[in-house]
Amino acid sequence: CPIAAEPVWPADYGLNGREMPFKPYDKSVTYQNPPSFSWPFIEGAAYDLVVSKDEAMNEISYSAKGISTNYYNFPYSFEKGIQNL
Repeated sequence: CPIAAEPVWPADYGLNGREMPFKPYDKSVTYQNPPSFSWPFIEGAAYDLVVSKDEAMNEISYSAKGISTNYYNFPYSFEKGIQNL
């Protein structure tokens, strides 16, 4: 049984101006709680989203696996005053 190849990141991403941007942007601060996450769409891909309280990813605040869309809205708000990366 052949193994399906991993989806490949498109080499022309961003060249035609129609792609969903990465949000929130790297190292950005947002006051929206919970923040909205989005990223470029790749046909057939499934995404894992991990939110952590530290850069080493030792203290996971939230994770979702197998997301089939290129955006994610959290089912609840994060604890106020706590930094999540």
